[in-house]
Amino acid sequence: MDSELYRYSIPRPDGSHKVPSPAEIDEIATTLGLKDTVAGRYSSLLVAQLFHWGIRDLGRPVGLVEEIAALDQGRPGIMGFKSPDNAQSESTFRGPLLEGLKHHHFLDPETFQYLLERAMHRGVPPNEVPRFFRAERERNRLTGDWLIYTEHGVTRYYLALGRHGHDAFIHNAIVAHCGDEFPFLRALAFWPE
Repeated sequence: MDSELYRYSIPRPDGSHKVPSPAEIDEIATTLGLKDTVAGRYSSLLVAQLFHWGIRDLGRPVGLVEEIAALDQGRPGIMGFKSPDNAQSESTFRGPLLEGLKHHHFLDPETFQYLLERAMHRGVPPNEVPRFFRAERERNRLTGDWLIYTEHGVTRYYLALGRHGHDAFIHNAIVAHCGDEFPFLRALAFWPE
């Protein structure tokens, strides 16, 4: 069994799990609106991650699909944010494991809740929480959530979701699942020789 996609498997009523088939990936992408938004430019890995993400809250992947549409159209999204210098929320990876790929920062509701809890744990009064969030953003600590994509020519291809500190995991997942869907990835610097 493919261990990485198993991580994003579909739970069955009997408690077992099933790796999504290509037909199920297609159905999930259609249901979430991803197929209409960026047809042919999303990986099965991303769809499986979005499905897994939405098991507890369908609004999460639907919101991220809207974020993908906004990013693709060059307009502000609902989950992304700009850096303190007002630059776009997009960055190119610099480390060797993900070199040649890009990521879009977004603020997931669970991350927002974590930041709110962190503020409360530090004794930040409720009326000071916005200032705390601004300070976290200025220290580049506001989010740990990424939408990982690449550009081929002038077209964006959406590959995976990721988080700060998980470069090796992200690298291995993309190498294991995205090369057959997007063979041009093999020419990028991060791809193993």
